[in-house]
Amino acid sequence: MFHRIYDGFFVDEEGLRVAAEKSKLAPLVICPTHRSHMDYIAITHMMWERGMTPPLVAAGANLSFWPLGPFLRRAGAFFIRRGFRGDKVYASVLAAYIRKLIRDGYTQEFYPEGGRTRTGRILDPKLGLLAMQVDAWLAGSRSDLYFVPVAIDYARLIEAEAYGRELAGGEKVRESARELLKSAKVLTKKWGQIYIQVDEPISLREFTEKLGFDPRTLTPPQKKALVRALGKRIAWGMGKVQTLSAPALAAAALLGARREAESLPALRARVALLLHLAKVKDRRLAPELRNAEGEALDAVLVAALEGFEDDGLIETQVIGGETFYRQRGTGAMALSFYRNNISPHFTYESLLATVLLASPRLSRAWEEIVQEVEALLFRLEGSVILSPEHSLADCLQSAADRLADQGLITREGDGIRAVQDGVWGLSLLRSFLRDVIEAHLIVLTTTERLVEGPLERRELIRLSFETGKKLLAAGRVRCQESLSKPAFEQAITWLVRNDQLAAQGSKVALKGELVEKEARDAQAQRLLVLLREP
Repeated sequence: MFHRIYDGFFVDEEGLRVAAEKSKLAPLVICPTHRSHMDYIAITHMMWERGMTPPLVAAGANLSFWPLGPFLRRAGAFFIRRGFRGDKVYASVLAAYIRKLIRDGYTQEFYPEGGRTRTGRILDPKLGLLAMQVDAWLAGSRSDLYFVPVAIDYARLIEAEAYGRELAGGEKVRESARELLKSAKVLTKKWGQIYIQVDEPISLREFTEKLGFDPRTLTPPQKKALVRALGKRIAWGMGKVQTLSAPALAAAALLGARREAESLPALRARVALLLHLAKVKDRRLAPELRNAEGEALDAVLVAALEGFEDDGLIETQVIGGETFYRQRGTGAMALSFYRNNISPHFTYESLLATVLLASPRLSRAWEEIVQEVEALLFRLEGSVILSPEHSLADCLQSAADRLADQGLITREGDGIRAVQDGVWGLSLLRSFLRDVIEAHLIVLTTTERLVEGPLERRELIRLSFETGKKLLAAGRVRCQESLSKPAFEQAITWLVRNDQLAAQGSKVALKGELVEKEARDAQAQRLLVLLREP
């Protein structure tokens, strides 16, 4: 099947070799990104081809339907419920099973994000299964465990069309035998390459000691802190090794300026900037991009753009002998998925560009920059993955150095100023976060409807789509992909968590400062400042 529908695997052989060596010391727990139903098949297939023992895979119970369930179980899957809070018997049985797998030395695979990401961004790690792994280790099942962050990326995603419908507010189609038969049409197309990259394995024993905890005397709060820190480290590792592919870079370039149509030279300049920033940080590139410059880079870009055209995401127009690429109205969602796959590589540059462009003078003192970024991160909690190994200030300084080397900014006393000719590059980098900020603005604007009384959460999301379309038409927001169900849900969750909306069963109501119109307007204005055009 893989040879029929994919053009090939590009596997991080050295990273896989290191993981195999570590497996001689302690069991492995493979932690991949989750983009597609092909993920678990790809990992198992890749390991089997290389003579490694395939993992036992924690799969959602939604996949246990006939005839797929029995087949996947024999291929190594064990099915677990999505949620079992309050069911102590189920939790105990699952925890006992995890302890047995570790004690018997099996390689495991589970997805820290829980479900597949519909936006392409790495989701906040779900900590339940991770906590069970830690508990089993603390109980003495093994002297150590190695967690292996893995990134799986696709040149073209099989589920892109379905994700687009769900992001636009459609309901997720439940997995079933009927849907399985309907999906057989994927076997009639080619889907490009699969890229599998492996981060350095994380020793649980060494990680615990690095945090200053003694496993023999670990208190419940310390264990909670350990699991949370481990989840963040795994998420950072997954993002750090994601492959920068030509489609992802082309999508970022297309969405980076929001012009009506884009020429190849303009797209090439944006891709070249992103490539340079990634190479300086030694990030993983698809093979065809490693030495791509000039005409070779153009050829790679054109091939990616032709793929988008085949999928109906863009259209071309020839003017004066030059080809221009125009995004279709419905293509933004799918394009943003590819772009968001590489967003972790530009996290700090994006944060820096966002707060710098928000200044009317295009300059800020360094202390002010750090404060503004901290405030922005508070708002974007759950959407941005930060390095757990370095401080925010240090990472921003390094990002500033890279942008200065590219001539996008210049040092000015104890501050930073944007170079006028480099604003295009800063706008490109800000675009990795812009849709999330716009989604928060849309939801905040929609909370005006709660003045009349509580609303069902689903109704608030529906109204957010309505508000978003109005703001898009009025030019207050610019990103079609900001009208996203997961982004709206995340914004609502943030407001509830920060006591600005009250959750009343399935309904939400105004709470705290949002009860006052002045406070809602002030918050909206702060978000609009982050979206200002230089």
